Amino acid sequence: MISRPVYNKYFKLTIQENPPILIHTDITKPKKLNTGIEGTAVIKKGSHLSVTYNYSIDKKGRRTTYSSPETEKKTNCLFIGCSFTFGTEVNDNETLPSQFAMRNPNCAVYNYGIPGSSPQEIYLTTLNSEFADDVEPMPTVVVYTFIGSHLKRLVGAWSIIGRWGKYLPHIETKNGELVNLGPFAETKPYSCFISEILYKSTLVSMIFDSKNIDYPQKFTNDNFELLYLLLGKTRENLSKRFPNVQMVFLFFPGSTEAISGIYDYINGKKEFIVIDYFKDSGKKEKLQELEKKNEHKYPDGHPKPIIYSYLSEWLTEDLKAINLIPQSPSPLEKN
Repeated sequence: MISRPVYNKYFKLTIQENPPILIHTDITKPKKLNTGIEGTAVIKKGSHLSVTYNYSIDKKGRRTTYSSPETEKKTNCLFIGCSFTFGTEVNDNETLPSQFAMRNPNCAVYNYGIPGSSPQEIYLTTLNSEFADDVEPMPTVVVYTFIGSHLKRLVGAWSIIGRWGKYLPHIETKNGELVNLGPFAETKPYSCFISEILYKSTLVSMIFDSKNIDYPQKFTNDNFELLYLLLGKTRENLSKRFPNVQMVFLFFPGSTEAISGIYDYINGKKEFIVIDYFKDSGKKEKLQELEKKNEHKYPDGHPKPIIYSYLSEWLTEDLKAINLIPQSPSPLEKN
């Protein structure tokens, strides 16, 4: 009686999308974007904070990316991930892929981000022969943006399956191979039942979130290894279409501080180009300054355009330094 009015006034998220961004033809299959649409979304937190943004999705189910069509493309850049890649709460021209494309006119940039997506769904999606089948087969850079919640979605943490994620695919390794066991609702029925009961309570949800209580509470090297294998297989799937595929593992700033050991584990594999801008004291200071001013994220936790601007700038510098993308100056650099 006490917690629910407080929750509704200050914390409850409501999302209005017209038309819907996601299509749900089969909840047991990886998520897909609604194709060929233009729309507007309003996201509210509580009774007074709200953000309105516009979005458009092409006929292949990708968020529209702004680029220079008249410039010769020499490298593909495929951005994969969840809402942080898709750009929830920012307009088409403000997403990380769009801002990166504006800085790199010789790159053909595609936004494959899907709100609520998980590493296992990304892997399963690239198994489809139609994935990126309209993208020219030339050297390709795949940028995967990692946030801490991805591991929770990967292992079926109670905070995920108890709320919205019980139909996420449960993937494990057997004899070195990835095996899709089915949705967590089938493979972890007791965990789903208990967690759903717990998270039906507004008070319990608020306490668990504020105290960072979850199950499992900590991630292990086995979890990191599964993430690494999924991304390696994702790159392998894409290598069947593109002649040269390099994968960039981009830690969203702050994610490695929340998950102890993951940076060293992934970086130690030497398979991906691993980037964490919190490892650079100057960049970390800039981002933390925005955080102090409350200019870094929206009320529900998604990044504001200025964060994507910094990331696109730094990512451009890093990928040019190792000759992964063309060296020609961008329009922003010329200005």
